[in-house]
Amino acid sequence: MQKYTLDNLQSSIPILPSRLTSRYNKYLLSDNWRRKRVKVLRRDGFRCTVCNEGNLLEIHHLSYDHVFVEKLSEVCTLCSKHHRMVHRSGNGDVEKEDIADVA
Repeated sequence: MQKYTLDNLQSSIPILPSRLTSRYNKYLLSDNWRRKRVKVLRRDGFRCTVCNEGNLLEIHHLSYDHVFVEKLSEVCTLCSKHHRMVHRSGNGDVEKEDIADVA
C-alpha cells in the first residue's frame, strides 16, 4: 500500500473541469466505478493511506488525467476525515484542530 501525507496530497489537488461534473457524478454511481473502487480498497488493505484507519473509507482521485478510465495508480483510499481535509485545504494549510483530531 502506498502511504501518503496530507502535505503530499494537498500540494496537488486535481481539478475536474466543470463541463464534466454531471457526467462524473453519474459515473460515481456506475457499476464500473464500484468495481474499480473495490479494487482500490483491496489494494490499500481497506485502510486510509494517510492514517491507516479502516472506517468510513472513500476513494480520492490523485489525478483526473484519465477520468472515467482511471489507472489504479491515479486513485487512493482515504478515510472520510482525511478526504475532507485534503479538499478543504487546497492551499496546503490544515487547521490545527484537524491535526489534533487525527493524532
